[in-house]
Parts: sequence; structure tokens; C-alpha cells
Amino acid sequence: MIVVVRHILRVLIALTSAMVLTAGLPSSSASAAADVRTFKFPPLTRSPQFLYGGCPYKILYGKFGNAVFAQVAVYSGCSAPMNVAISSTAGGLAKCDGQSSHCPVRGGQDGCGTYLWWQATLEVTQAEQARNMAVAFPDGSVRYFHPTQGDPVSGRNC
Repeated sequence: MIVVVRHILRVLIALTSAMVLTAGLPSSSASAAADVRTFKFPPLTRSPQFLYGGCPYKILYGKFGNAVFAQVAVYSGCSAPMNVAISSTAGGLAKCDGQSSHCPVRGGQDGCGTYLWWQATLEVTQAEQARNMAVAFPDGSVRYFHPTQGDPVSGRNC
């Protein structure tokens, strides 16, 4: 389990570094085994429920005050831990793997069911904005969400 988590973190670090440098588009050197996609989704908009494999999840990212943040809520069917990252327009990056003491898992319930969620947060200057966010799944696959780049994405409203 620890080896799998370390692998996921290495993939997330490599891919989120590419995310910062390429404004949301993964680099061509990304692992061929990982399923990496970029979707266009606006910040400060709570998403419908997306599905990756058998994993239903929702996202929210953006800027609030002097912080940019990325949240992921996962529903039953997901293998934890999930990983989430946020990047700023100035190149800052924050990651949360859901197991660290600085980003504990929280729970809740909504119309889609019971979920666990965690959040990556980065303090920024007044001029900085959220550039994009990434969600990494236990199999190494990554979904980027960017305000202006990527494929259209749709989900289900519960």
C-alpha cells in the first residue's frame, strides 16, 4: 500500500509540475500507463458528479481571499486515497494526499450520497488566481480541470 501511495505521489508531482509549466496541459513525457486528460471547467463552480472508472467524484476550485484551493469529494466506489493539487498563476503549487496531517479527510452527505473530501490550499498574493487543479486516482490516472483549456466535461446532477 505504501509503495502504491508513493508511486501515485511521484506521478502527481511529475504531472502537476508539467501542469504549472504548461498552463494545464500535461507534458508529452507523462507516463504512458496513466490516463491523463484535461477538461475545461470554470473555477468557483461546484461540479456535477463526474465518474472515472467506478469512482464518482465532485470538484471545486478557485480563489477565496488570499488563498487558492482545490477540493475533491469522492463517493462510494472510489479507492482512497485520492490526491488533489492546485496551482496558481504565479507558479505556486499545493498538494494534498488525504493522509497527511495538514490535509485531513472530512466527510459529508449531499443528494449524491455520502462522501469524503479533502482540499489543497495555497496562500497567494492579491493579484494571483487559481490556474488549474488536478485530481490523481489510485491507478495513477489524472484529471486536470482548467478554466479555458481542455475538452468539455459533463456529469450527472444527483
